[in-house]
Amino acid sequence: MDGTTREPAGRPGAGAITVEVQPGFGELFEALPDPSYLWRGSGAQWALVGYNAAAMAVPYSDISHYLGQGPTDILGPEGAGLRDRLERCRSSRRPITRRQSIDYTVEARRSLRIAFTCLGEDLVMSTTVDETDAVEQLRRDWEAETVLLGELTRALVLAEDVQQARDLLCEAAVALARADLAYLLELDPDELARGRRLLRQTAVAHAAGGSAPPQATRIDLDEGPSLADEAFRSREQRWTQDFWSDPRAQQATARAAGVRGAVVEPVVLGDRVRGVLTVSWRRPLTAAPRQARRLLPLLAGHAAAALDRAELLARLRSDALHDPLTGLPNRRAWEEQLEREVAQAERSGAPVSVALLDVDGLKTINDTEGHAAGDRLLQEAARSWGEGLRRQDVLARLGGDEFGVLLTGTDASTAAEVIGRMMGGAGWLACSSGVAQWRPGEALGDLLHRADTAMYADKEGRRAARAGCAPRQRTGGDHTSRA
Repeated sequence: MDGTTREPAGRPGAGAITVEVQPGFGELFEALPDPSYLWRGSGAQWALVGYNAAAMAVPYSDISHYLGQGPTDILGPEGAGLRDRLERCRSSRRPITRRQSIDYTVEARRSLRIAFTCLGEDLVMSTTVDETDAVEQLRRDWEAETVLLGELTRALVLAEDVQQARDLLCEAAVALARADLAYLLELDPDELARGRRLLRQTAVAHAAGGSAPPQATRIDLDEGPSLADEAFRSREQRWTQDFWSDPRAQQATARAAGVRGAVVEPVVLGDRVRGVLTVSWRRPLTAAPRQARRLLPLLAGHAAAALDRAELLARLRSDALHDPLTGLPNRRAWEEQLEREVAQAERSGAPVSVALLDVDGLKTINDTEGHAAGDRLLQEAARSWGEGLRRQDVLARLGGDEFGVLLTGTDASTAAEVIGRMMGGAGWLACSSGVAQWRPGEALGDLLHRADTAMYADKEGRRAARAGCAPRQRTGGDHTSRA
């Protein structure tokens, strides 16, 4: 035994133990960095029987005066709670932890964690850890994280492009969770239409110095249990200590990406789960990181709304730039593309041509067979002409019975051949056309006017041919085609 009393001579502020303890315990107890106290229980009564040097350094208290006294003698009515915890620790023989705040003075409020450890039949040690600085740091971290979350979600909800919103989500997840890699998996709409629930990777982001997986991730939710499936079905966050050993994970993909621990967060809007966000680290986890637990659900909620908003804006933009009857680009979209191609031609010197087409007899069909028949004719024309053009050519419905074709990298002679073949593939359809090649420095309006002039010359020639007389001469275009 160490003896019944210990008060090292010549060491002011050293602790004391007034009961017998195991050999070596006294030195260990004295060396503990946090204020620690020994309590002895006799029946329902408890008394302070020891303290260490750190306890002597606690401000506003001289603990040496309280040796032999009970919790309520020392703390007053609040000591009843301490007495209960001492009793619970002794009876359960298990550690107990309690957090509380104490005001030493009006200005000195401290956040404490008190741990109780049973040392024997009637002896319990309580250790008080001052977490004030840690709690204050945590508060500052939370404030900084909340500000960062606000900034990232603001950028996310303002995204007008769906892919931009996806990329921002993954970048935000890496930043908020202090992770190494994040990727978004969304239901493949084409596979869903076939009755198969397949998640495919739509975006990925990694921390500085990291790298994306060598191949995009795909997970079939119907093939078997997986972390993604669990998060998708439960709509709750899931995590794994180590991808490399978890049978629910795609271990080969994780190894190739060099990531170990991971958190999987469902992306949910209302009653619809649109995918899961996987956030991972290059180290195994002992628990889901605090930032991931707290911030990822908030981020994913904002992201679901942002992605839906971006998709809506994309549909609205598409509707604004496409003809609802034929699905082709409309005049606005076609002229914007023409403007870009002409600007490119100015820089590169490459040729660019346009063709204007007019469906003959549409008014007669509308008047005699009805507008539904006229609509079907326009739809069939769009389909047939689209099949007859090259991949780089842009066919648009400019309005009424008028269509336009933008032919990039194509001079007037080649453009006329392309248009001729296009119309030849729809020989059943009567139409007039005019082709014009852009001239350096020419305004777009002048280019379209020349094509329009050529088209009307073609139309007049067709009309004159049917009437058996020579057409009037009109100039301006480069070529006309007849079908």
